Amino acid sequence: MLSKPYRLTRGFPILFRKGKRISSPFFLLRFLPAHDERHRLAIIVSKKTEKTAVGRNRIRRRLIEAVKKTGYPTNIKTPVRIALFGNRSVKTADFEKLVISVEESFLRIRK
Repeated sequence: MLSKPYRLTRGFPILFRKGKRISSPFFLLRFLPAHDERHRLAIIVSKKTEKTAVGRNRIRRRLIEAVKKTGYPTNIKTPVRIALFGNRSVKTADFEKLVISVEESFLRIRK
């Protein structure tokens, strides 16, 4: 689980309206520069993606571990708000490919 200071808990409508998108085979990432000086991240897996809670939690846990492997939040210089929408393909994906995909997305945020 992400530590509390880094969790995004509100402000989703603004993120959906004004945020930029980055697509990956494993997830959709939306981000927006933060108005305060903190990085925030939310990992979202909908019931449409996976019907069972067990499946949704497995996708969420794999994405959290991939994000932690990249060194988040120290690898992104400017504070941003990020919403990561998990795909069903996360469950069966090779973990190293998932980590590389997250790293590439974070690199695109820095640009």
